[in-house]
Amino acid sequence: MSPSDHNKTLGIIYCLPGLAVIIGVIAVLLRKHPQDVLSLQMVPVVLLLAMLLLLIPYGLFTKRRWARICVLVLSCVFVVLFPLVTILTIYTWWFMHSSGAKRLYDISSPDS
Repeated sequence: MSPSDHNKTLGIIYCLPGLAVIIGVIAVLLRKHPQDVLSLQMVPVVLLLAMLLLLIPYGLFTKRRWARICVLVLSCVFVVLFPLVTILTIYTWWFMHSSGAKRLYDISSPDS
């Protein structure tokens, strides 16, 4: 796989949490029980989080420098929250520190 293919794969994978949060918000809004007042008050905060989670894949697809840092931080958060995604974190760190990713994101590497 080329660095662009790895980058697209990570972008697609990191879209999933943002989409899952949005689907969860829609599910809460569709229930609308009176005792769910707290969850309804959290909807704007959760939607902001979902927008941030979707901003990172956008940055990956458009090859922004800030997206590289954000995805590395997000992968660390995911490994703490969900230990089953350790493989995703290893893959993210491996690719983002490879020479192909550094060229893709136009970061000067000491070995070049």
